[in-house]
Amino acid sequence: GLRDANVEVDRKILADLAVREPAAFKALVDVARRIQA
Repeated sequence: GLRDANVEVDRKILADLAVREPAAFKALVDVARRIQA
């Protein structure tokens, strides 16, 4: 996931990002998925 990609973001920030910046949130999700694949 994000920790494996050395991305340190807490749940509060992720939730806020999902609401305010959906494109940025999706980019983080894509990074996490690529790391897990």
